[in-house]
Amino acid sequence: MGFSSVKSQEATGLQLLASVGKDSKVIIWDLSGSDVDSTDIAHSKYFEVVGTPNADQPRYSRIAWSPTAPSHLALVNNDDHSVIIINIHNLVAAQVDQSPIVDEAQLLPHSRIIQAHDQVL
Repeated sequence: MGFSSVKSQEATGLQLLASVGKDSKVIIWDLSGSDVDSTDIAHSKYFEVVGTPNADQPRYSRIAWSPTAPSHLALVNNDDHSVIIINIHNLVAAQVDQSPIVDEAQLLPHSRIIQAHDQVL
């Protein structure tokens, strides 16, 4: 469905790739172990968000990292076309000693939702 990458300039120094699939999963991959001159990409799953799929379409369709705040990831919700902006680093910090797999309810304290009707087109 889509992907977006960012090199975090924050304290973590991680190089992350976000992907969204037809199964409504958003996976954040850590590519920090990769050598820039290598054709092999070392990767590990950094974090996973499990969305609730709609019967006829995936939950999310678009994904992008913020160009000004590297820890912020935006997702477009197919159900109501709202945009969910997640602070990934805060979400990961809150999940310390817990599973790196979260559902949508666990996202809300670390997210901002912008409804499509709130914005002038």
